[in-house]
Amino acid sequence: MFCPKCGTNVNNDTGLCSICGTDVTSKAIPQEQAQTQLQKEQVNFRNKYLPPTKPQYIPQPVYQPKTAALSNATPMSVVEYILTLIVSLIPVIGFIMLLVWAFGSSINQNKKNFARAVLLILIIGVAIGIFFSIPSTMILSSQKK
Repeated sequence: MFCPKCGTNVNNDTGLCSICGTDVTSKAIPQEQAQTQLQKEQVNFRNKYLPPTKPQYIPQPVYQPKTAALSNATPMSVVEYILTLIVSLIPVIGFIMLLVWAFGSSINQNKKNFARAVLLILIIGVAIGIFFSIPSTMILSSQKK
């Protein structure tokens, strides 16, 4: 006979389950019924607490980068850097080209970063020039009086 609570094999002369201590004298169930009940409990336990034995495959989307993004990320050669620098040194055209390169949408990322860096240096240089020229103009104007 088997214990109705835990499914353990029970000796007929003790009357108590050796595992859980349940009185099995009047509640003992036949072996076949105990095995089917135990199998159901095991299946329920597996379904409730354990992950599925065969993991389900969920296909993930594959993201392909745009070809324009790839062409914008190619490194510039030394010659391209030199030509960019020479064009940026031309007084008015160079400043306009730096603005186009810095804020254009289809410009190489390296050229865009270079143009932004040069513009930043220009802005800092102009600010420093104005900062130091104000005191000198004040000194010169006070000396003329």
